Amino acid sequence: MKTAEKITLNKAELLAAIDPCAKTALTGGHVELMRCIRFVFDGKTLELAATDGKSLVTRKIPSDAPQASFCINAVTVRNAVAAIKGEVTLNVTDSRVDISGSGSKFSLPWLDSEDFPTITDNNQRQSIGFSGLGLRSILSVLTATDGADTKTRPILGGVNFHKGEGHFNVYATNTYMGMTAKVEGDCDAEVTLSRDALTQIGKLGFSDAEEIIVEFSDKAIHVERSGDQVIAASLLGQAPGTHKVFREKSFNQWIVDKDELAAAVKTVIQFAEKGIVSLHLTRTMEGLVASCKSTANGEAESTIPCDGGIFEHRVRLNAAYVLSCCAACPSQAMEIGFDDSDGYASRAVMVNAPGSDKWSAFIAPLAPEPK
Repeated sequence: MKTAEKITLNKAELLAAIDPCAKTALTGGHVELMRCIRFVFDGKTLELAATDGKSLVTRKIPSDAPQASFCINAVTVRNAVAAIKGEVTLNVTDSRVDISGSGSKFSLPWLDSEDFPTITDNNQRQSIGFSGLGLRSILSVLTATDGADTKTRPILGGVNFHKGEGHFNVYATNTYMGMTAKVEGDCDAEVTLSRDALTQIGKLGFSDAEEIIVEFSDKAIHVERSGDQVIAASLLGQAPGTHKVFREKSFNQWIVDKDELAAAVKTVIQFAEKGIVSLHLTRTMEGLVASCKSTANGEAESTIPCDGGIFEHRVRLNAAYVLSCCAACPSQAMEIGFDDSDGYASRAVMVNAPGSDKWSAFIAPLAPEPK
């Protein structure tokens, strides 16, 4: 490390750069350096970096300070900078970094930045381009990976991108539930990006109109935004063909208001016991009845308005998956359809936004309860 003289920094800029790095470092485990933020001055900028072992998050702010590099505990440096009023002054010595301003002073030990875990990637990259609004669509399908067995099938821990120009499709599943969305943009490869990496990209705070370029190789993912960069080592490899149960059409569609359905489900599952909550949905002349049974608490039901569908058609579903679909559906109206007519859905239940091809989902029904 090359030590520097006193360095003066804008507090607001410094704190804005520290905060996202500190959030990453807080999940870095028990390795001391992974709970730190690395500071690197190059004469033109100050780059801050933090890692959780899966991704490397960096932030840059202007600084003409001489070259210097060191690591400081993320929580300690964040609290010190937040406590100072006005400009922040750093004085780097051979063993400590003194942080001061407006009568306050903190003397913090630093660690050698040469041992800081980094991610390097010089491999050939491919790219995906979309807007901040497209990113929201991509993140909306992440709930379909909840509960996935990623130990034996790590591919289920991510979102599969399918090639396309002008628009492309993304798909996520835990095998019992799946979601797909159509995104405006360009994708020149089929690849699965991990849930962790996409979550980190979401934390960059893109506006709906901003353009995003995600570059990736076999080793890592790179995303930049106005000098902010996420480098994620948790790229999942080229995706095999995930099983596809989506159909363009289903029959016997129920049309409901997604908020009314979510409220009804939340009401009846209060009576459920722990574990997978079994929810019955039954189409009656009065509407759609959501019901839940419990050995200890009896049965609860709630009826909401419903258009379409065959009366007395019934399905038993995991309540958590129904709520995930209600949260992800981009339209207020939600269509629930079936691909068989035996009076009880035994195959995939299709969920769509009526009149739109930009989002759809499937839920595998639970087996009927024994009579």
